[in-house]
Amino acid sequence: MSDEEVIYFFSESKSMSKSVENSGAYKSVQITCARRLSAFLGADSYLTAEGLSCHMFIANKPHGASTTERAVPVKIFSAEYD
Repeated sequence: MSDEEVIYFFSESKSMSKSVENSGAYKSVQITCARRLSAFLGADSYLTAEGLSCHMFIANKPHGASTTERAVPVKIFSAEYD
């Protein structure tokens, strides 16, 4: 099984109708994913874009953490090493 197939089976995609900035104090896995991706890539455009599609894994750890806190963007795993 290829890496892409494993990612397909264990990941999920969610869409946001509002931008992260317009979501206020609301928490969701999509908002967490967008913030982490923005921090990782150094691109604030992920926080202002509406209709953003987030492709993510929900991590198993830390135990006891909410699902929102365990969202990890898939893009992180395909990044180039420096």
